[in-house]
Amino acid sequence: MVSSLVDPGSPVGVLHLRAPRRLPAQASLAEAAALMRGDEASLVLVGDRGGVLTERDLVIAMAAGAPPETPARSFASQAPVAASAETSLGEAVMTMLDHGIRHLLVTDREGREVGVLSAREAARMLLHSLPSPYHRQEGEDAHGPQLEELGRQESLALLGTEHLGRLAVVAGTSFESARPDIFPVNYALAPDASIVVRTAEGAKLSSARLWWVAFEVDAVERLERRAWSVVVRGPAEEITDSLGPEAERLRQLPLVPWAPGPRDRWLRITPEAVSGRRIAPLPR
Repeated sequence: MVSSLVDPGSPVGVLHLRAPRRLPAQASLAEAAALMRGDEASLVLVGDRGGVLTERDLVIAMAAGAPPETPARSFASQAPVAASAETSLGEAVMTMLDHGIRHLLVTDREGREVGVLSAREAARMLLHSLPSPYHRQEGEDAHGPQLEELGRQESLALLGTEHLGRLAVVAGTSFESARPDIFPVNYALAPDASIVVRTAEGAKLSSARLWWVAFEVDAVERLERRAWSVVVRGPAEEITDSLGPEAERLRQLPLVPWAPGPRDRWLRITPEAVSGRRIAPLPR
């Protein structure tokens, strides 16, 4: 487990990162999944030639209908993104954002994998290292849960740590028939902070296309009485058939919906307004 209070300029090599687990080259997808579950790991190394299999790769394998006995190396990345131990935490986060990944291998000077940095832990460390204006009501316990308003950059950093959100739209063909609706969707956060969703033809696509929507993501740590929520509001546009390099880059983001069936329609949400809140114990 990494420390929760570090400077953004700290080299990732000084953090207490979890060492990656390694499977033999002939290991199956089932064996990889079992190791991840038992070790609470988000990725494993496959073989001795730098192959990396992540939770996302397992989802892709399931979506492709791969049998459990399929060799894990079939879906492992053979050229994973990595950072040296001398890389700063801030630079490591930018690397993950630039490549659209949530886990970064850390290597020593000889190129050996010595740790794994997750986007969730990195965001937590960076956010906790910033001064936080806690808002405490009169009569509340000074060390009880406190409500904190988050800025735009902090909120976007948290969005980059998750991949499941809620899309809120107004469905209906007239004012009288208009009704609010909310859909859980997988998403990807683009480097320009756009939110990209893959979906199918239906109510949420027709209701969101060329109209303002709201998008919410949250996370809860019940034992620590800690939680956060980020809400994005802005116009949504379908980019399935859009031309140009920008739309093409967005359609290349690593985004695999959990829901079954064809999800071949791409939706982009431009974050015109971003707000976030976090509940956390006041530091003693």
